Amino acid sequence: MIDTHVHVWTMDTKKYPFQQSLSAVPIPKDPAQIEDFMVCMQNSDVKNAVLVQPSTYGWDNSYLCNCIQKNPGKFAGVCLVDPKSNSAPDDLVRWCDSEGCQGLRINLVGYSEAEFLLEPEKKILWDTISELKAKVSFQMMPNQSYIIDALAKSRPEITFIIDQVGAIVHRNTKLNTFVEELSERPNIYAKLNSVGQNSVEQYPFKDLWPFFKLLVDNFGPDHIMYGTDFPHTLKKCSYTKAINWLYELPFVGPYAQDAIKSGTAQELWRFDKIIKN
Repeated sequence: MIDTHVHVWTMDTKKYPFQQSLSAVPIPKDPAQIEDFMVCMQNSDVKNAVLVQPSTYGWDNSYLCNCIQKNPGKFAGVCLVDPKSNSAPDDLVRWCDSEGCQGLRINLVGYSEAEFLLEPEKKILWDTISELKAKVSFQMMPNQSYIIDALAKSRPEITFIIDQVGAIVHRNTKLNTFVEELSERPNIYAKLNSVGQNSVEQYPFKDLWPFFKLLVDNFGPDHIMYGTDFPHTLKKCSYTKAINWLYELPFVGPYAQDAIKSGTAQELWRFDKIIKN
């Protein structure tokens, strides 16, 4: 199993200060250290994981990169840079070329207007992403899908990933028309996240099943990867249950399970990347 959606942080705020970049996401009160997550890995079938920079660290990816560098061959990393900043291309080179990350996350949910990503002035950012072969993940809302569609169409060489949508989307089929639209782009992938915290039911969170069935039916297992959203998933179930949730889904057969739990992720992420120091 490869867990492709993991957040880690430490309460050592002197060394790694919090810098809130999404107002809706509060500063953590409890730790979610890499050591805590590695215990979860050891007690489950998870061999590798993709660490996704939490918004509460802002544009400083130091802790995430430190975790990658201290555990070679174990993790891949997805960083944050300020996409509105003129320094975004150089910042991305730093975190991906020198510090070990392989992808960029853009929290579209933090922008009331995200059309700036389509402006000609952003070509250098997309060119840099292309040169680095970095994957671009989006936390999005349905009304922002046209931006991702336009980017995927104009930059077919870049891999784009839908990694999270708003909680209400999982239970409102009227908001899910974007799934079919985006699945038509061969360079767009999606995550099947065991986000029990978005459910109004107990495990196995059956109210989330229709949305994820739609995801699997449209994207196909070869374009979907699995994630737990650690540590947030622990609000509703144990990490072991979050991992095993994939096997609870009646619409995911054996072949699809293999692709979603590791096959797709192995094609996109390298866990043996040489880090330039």
